[in-house]
Amino acid sequence: MSITVKDMLLMFTDFKIMAGSTGLNRKISTVSVMDAPDIHEWLKGGEFLITTAYILRDAPMKISELLININNVGAAALGIKLNRFIKKLPEEVIQKSDELGIPLIYIPDKYAFTDIINPVLSRIVNEQTRLLQLSENIHNSFTQMVIKGSNARQIINKLKEIINKEIAFIDFKFDKIWNTCPFVNCPNIYLDSSAIDKILEKYKTFSVKVEHQLYGYLVLNIEKSQELTPYENKAVEHAITVLILELQKRLLHKQIESRYRDQFILDLIFNNIKSNKEVLNRAQLYGWNFTRGVLVSIIDIDNFKAQYLEKTIMETNRPEDIQEKIFKTAQNIFHYYMPEAAWTSFTDNIVFLIETDKNNLETTKEKIKKICTKIQKEIKKSTGFSLTVGTGNFYPCITEAHKSYQDALKAVQIGRNIYGSNALIFYDELGSYKLLGYLHGTQIAEEFLNQYLQNLIDYDKNNNTELVKTLWYISKNDWNLKAAAKELLLHHNTIKYRFNKICNILHIEDLNWENKLNLSLALKLWNIKNR
Repeated sequence: MSITVKDMLLMFTDFKIMAGSTGLNRKISTVSVMDAPDIHEWLKGGEFLITTAYILRDAPMKISELLININNVGAAALGIKLNRFIKKLPEEVIQKSDELGIPLIYIPDKYAFTDIINPVLSRIVNEQTRLLQLSENIHNSFTQMVIKGSNARQIINKLKEIINKEIAFIDFKFDKIWNTCPFVNCPNIYLDSSAIDKILEKYKTFSVKVEHQLYGYLVLNIEKSQELTPYENKAVEHAITVLILELQKRLLHKQIESRYRDQFILDLIFNNIKSNKEVLNRAQLYGWNFTRGVLVSIIDIDNFKAQYLEKTIMETNRPEDIQEKIFKTAQNIFHYYMPEAAWTSFTDNIVFLIETDKNNLETTKEKIKKICTKIQKEIKKSTGFSLTVGTGNFYPCITEAHKSYQDALKAVQIGRNIYGSNALIFYDELGSYKLLGYLHGTQIAEEFLNQYLQNLIDYDKNNNTELVKTLWYISKNDWNLKAAAKELLLHHNTIKYRFNKICNILHIEDLNWENKLNLSLALKLWNIKNR
């Protein structure tokens, strides 16, 4: 426990501050008497050092060196009895005190050392006793709140009442900000991390966490640099403890509810519910409607284990923490734009059930594309991980959700084969890739690719050309050479020359419908293989 130099000066009205007035808020925890020039070697910090300066009477300039030494060990101030052995302090000493910001205090000769030591130590002890009593009162007050099951708002209101400062609590676990008055505002914690950073930069904040788990921040409506009194610090400590207990209670309730909710979603996507009536009755428990049709989207982490081992973040984050952050961010973004969507999560993916109807299907799909693209970008930015998103076909009844789920799984699997990682695929837009995605890697696919495209692949390899790529763009543009030339930023005659060469290498004399089909399929297999 301690008092400030300023508090101590109020106790002795005839003490005078000679220099170092910027250090009046330094903390005094004890009083020591100087009896040797190397006194600093025995100091622990927080001392009000008092002296007659007898040992420095012949070398008053050495007081500057003394100030440096006691400042380095954290002493609070130096008090000197002037007019006894030293009449006046050198100007250099005054300057050094101001420079270091360590108070230099004039003590009248009439004071015995005990006249200073006893009152100061008594004040420190009394302050400690007072703070302990206040701490006990605060502890009892917050303990009663725990017993009564008070919520976060009631806890911060109690803290405001104790320290007379406006309070906010940024709750990361439930994505909410609690305010005693609206001085902190952020519409969505996960979508506006820059707003949170600005709050933390501006206001006095305290972490609310248990070991590695950050639950949120307690924010006081004062400047970040402003110091709190010991009493205020104690109140904040107790409030944080109670907030953690309240959060853990809510998290437990959430986990219990999640287990039942997840089981319901699992029953839907694994076709364990046959009655539409059962679906509607269970859905009402969670505020879901499920009276329209359904689309299922799966957000799947691309090869999580391999990505985790490649990231530097593994040094400070456990894999389960990374997964929780990814799923939490995905869930928050999805629910921000589609609050009615139901969801559950597995080890490496999170599944969303989206209600819609046939008339709004295209609008819903466009919305899903925008949401999932935003999720992919946010996850890549915040964690470095990539995600593949697959969305199944639309089905008019919620009891067919399992079909859309199976479609979404296939979209993820086939999409990765075609596009690699970080893809966004709708099952009904895959076209012939639905078939080719499953054929990829099989012997029949290799034989088909060799039969229709291998000569051109070998030619490119031996001659360092890109004729397969050229043929890909021609096929992509419905065999229109002008359109392919435009997309490749080449002259039409260049594409025409290349195409003639391609036909010669592949021995194509008549580019009929069947040849176009075979080449298109072979090119798609080539595209999958090279991806």
